[in-house]
Amino acid sequence: MSRIALVTVGDELLNGAVVDTSTAWLGDQLAIEGHDLVLSISVQDDLAAISDAILAAVARADAVIVAGGLGPTSDDLTRLGVARAARVEVEQRKELVELISARYAARKLQVPSQAFVMADLPIGANALTNNSGSAPGIFMVIDSVPLFALPGVPHEMRDMFIGEVVPELQKSFSGAQRYTVILRVSLLGESMISERLGEWERTLPSGVSVAYLASLGDVEVKVSASNSAQAHDYAARAAELIGDSIYAIDEARLPRSTLASAVLHLLRNEGATLATAESLTGGGLGYLLTEIPGASEIYLGGAIAYQAESKHQLADVPEELISIRGTVDAQVAKAMARGIRQRLDSTWALSTTGVAGPGEFEGHPAGTLFVGVSSAAGERAFKVVLTGQMADDRARVRGASAAHALDLLRRCIAGLPIGAQARFITEE
Repeated sequence: MSRIALVTVGDELLNGAVVDTSTAWLGDQLAIEGHDLVLSISVQDDLAAISDAILAAVARADAVIVAGGLGPTSDDLTRLGVARAARVEVEQRKELVELISARYAARKLQVPSQAFVMADLPIGANALTNNSGSAPGIFMVIDSVPLFALPGVPHEMRDMFIGEVVPELQKSFSGAQRYTVILRVSLLGESMISERLGEWERTLPSGVSVAYLASLGDVEVKVSASNSAQAHDYAARAAELIGDSIYAIDEARLPRSTLASAVLHLLRNEGATLATAESLTGGGLGYLLTEIPGASEIYLGGAIAYQAESKHQLADVPEELISIRGTVDAQVAKAMARGIRQRLDSTWALSTTGVAGPGEFEGHPAGTLFVGVSSAAGERAFKVVLTGQMADDRARVRGASAAHALDLLRRCIAGLPIGAQARFITEE
């Protein structure tokens, strides 16, 4: 298994202006291909810093990937950094000048003179094709170690990695390929999952591994093995132990399932449709649902009924109900779901109302959520109480509330109990 080092370049990665998604994505892709990302260095847009980082990476890895700094501006210094590390100069390549000119011409744009700096490559380097942008990548061997310099723009970097880097790594290294099956778990918590899998994990044979990745309302359990059948077999056993909190089982190479896509899949299998009425989540449910290709076949639409009056106008919540019980209430959540289902004539409807914070509202603390679920069989409402540090973070309350609402709908559609989340969810 080859050892890969990564150097990411850009002031914006270090000052917080841009979140570095490249490292996580590349680490995941390299693992799928049977390589280990053993070192990751982020450096500013400084020629010496880039060169030093490249040499440090070359000294510790079998191959090096550099991401960022290949554009046409004065702070794009990666090509010079690669040249300095390789102890060579840069030279302008005629074929790259022609390629850059042709791409601007195709867009009926005049080529800025500064754009031709992207045609400069270190002497002895080869250009990597960029099918998604203007800046060519760089392939060069430094001290017998292959180096790939890729654009920093995420979609350009990913396309070039898949199209140019992966084939070259496959030719250069004979690392054993790994097969990974991902169990996607909603709202159960990493520690509880680990406890359920403890005995199973202790008996894993050599060559089979498990890794956990937690995010807001979601945990990935990655089961990896040297062949597909083994990975699926051990993942199936792990799924039995985890239980119905698993909403999807994916192969690592296939598109990622989400809680929203799992809900839409259940509804599609039923030939059913969905509508939403949102207060606390402020359109978050609609956003998550409409991210899924083909969602329009199932998701009819929804209302953001944020104020008390809009709950009446958009979701037909009786004014007298709000005047008696307020807006943060189980009966109001039920009425919102029922109202939007009837208005849009959907099979199912989902609603949210609550307190995102900071501070209390209508006597309820931040982190209080009521979820309404409506179908032809009737309405159900659930109270969720998000506590601890999460309740002090408005964005986390809203994100967790969307996850809880979708998972409760999933359970209602599938006829599942509330389950392990019952410690902080009650049916009202």
